Amino acid sequence: NFDKNIEKLKMLSHKNWCTKSGAAQPYLSKGDFHVFLVDGQPKLGIRYAGDKIAEIQGEMNNTRIPPMYYEEAVNHIDECRSKKTKFLHKLGFKISDLSYTAKSEIERDKLAYEEFNNAKTTLADAIKNEDYETILNYCGIETEKDNEGFLTISHFEHKKDNYWYTYSDLGINENKMLEKVKEVKWNVDLSDTNVTKLVNCERIGGDLIINNKNFNDIGKLKKVGGDIDLRISKVSDLKELEYVYGDLNLSCNKYIKSLKNIKEVGGHLKLGCCADRNYDFIHRSAHKKEDEKSPYLIEDLGKLKKVGGTLQIGDCNIEDLGELEEVGVNLWIEQATNLKSLSKLKKIGGSFEGGENLTSLGELEYIGGNATFRRCKKLKDTGKVKEIGYWANFANSSIERLPELRRIGTAADFEYSRIEDLNKLEEIGGSANFSNSMVRKLGALKRIGGNANFSYSHIKD
Repeated sequence: NFDKNIEKLKMLSHKNWCTKSGAAQPYLSKGDFHVFLVDGQPKLGIRYAGDKIAEIQGEMNNTRIPPMYYEEAVNHIDECRSKKTKFLHKLGFKISDLSYTAKSEIERDKLAYEEFNNAKTTLADAIKNEDYETILNYCGIETEKDNEGFLTISHFEHKKDNYWYTYSDLGINENKMLEKVKEVKWNVDLSDTNVTKLVNCERIGGDLIINNKNFNDIGKLKKVGGDIDLRISKVSDLKELEYVYGDLNLSCNKYIKSLKNIKEVGGHLKLGCCADRNYDFIHRSAHKKEDEKSPYLIEDLGKLKKVGGTLQIGDCNIEDLGELEEVGVNLWIEQATNLKSLSKLKKIGGSFEGGENLTSLGELEYIGGNATFRRCKKLKDTGKVKEIGYWANFANSSIERLPELRRIGTAADFEYSRIEDLNKLEEIGGSANFSNSMVRKLGALKRIGGNANFSYSHIKD
């Protein structure tokens, strides 16, 4: 029964396979699907298209045959092909060969299979004796041991060269292997590993690449010289982490509430649900109620003083920027965020775009790029801002006053704005659009560097 077979395939498929859900029906309609189980758990999937094997997938669904099951996969394929060949020859048909993809997988992963077996043999004693230095050295990772027995390693990744197997596949406890590591000079890549925590590691010189749903603890980590992406992890506490010199991505993270001890992010910082404009962000933006709590728990920036790149704040529970004083590039506040005040922030090196709940620019004095106030439905004035380095867009905004603003570097758009008096503003470096605006007084304005449009305005002289 075809419908029953669809349900069986869904039930037997690994959670990472598309046949776990929607792809079961179209795949089965094109050919057989074989699932190799170990203790009731799916380890291999072999998909047919007619009489041709279209693809072979392991648990990771990465078009690679896990080396520990390579022999079983090849033997099963040979056995199936032999049976089909005899049957089809009797009917007068010719057997189709493996697809190009399946053939390439088998040829490529044979090298991984051979290297995997070689590693098991070579490292047998080291694995038994938990000699992690020897294991790491074999995998091309340099090690140095200090007087207390802690290790500094060159880098960490789960595979040797391009051979796709993990330390766990060799029977190694990856958490225990990293337990004595105190410093990593370059990148740490925990993708597809069974590492769930760092214990004594205090410094990583390059990127911390997690991409691991089970990773939950950064231990004593204080400094990361490159990027950290915490979107795919269960880390809920940033503990002693003080400096991230690259990017820190917490976009769509539902576990972390505070940045705690982080003082500086040298690159870009993403918080809440934002960035990729995914369905969840769009849906919540359209249906969010007043003061509704966000499922993205981040609610304060802790001790953060500086973001060197762009700070992007999406749907989350942050209401103010706490101790933050400087954003080196852009500050983008998504529409659905709860942010109300910029607090102690004094300088934005690039552009600024505000959100609908923003009511105060706090201590902000300088915006180096564009400033867009269109979405700021509750913001009534520009506070202590003295200069906008590039374009200022007040069109259709709720801004009514410009208390300290003295200079706009290029163009200014006041169309349909509520501003009546330019007050202390002395210079607009480019064109100025006063069409359909409420502006009545030009105040201290001395210079407009480009064209000025006064059509349908309230300015009389």
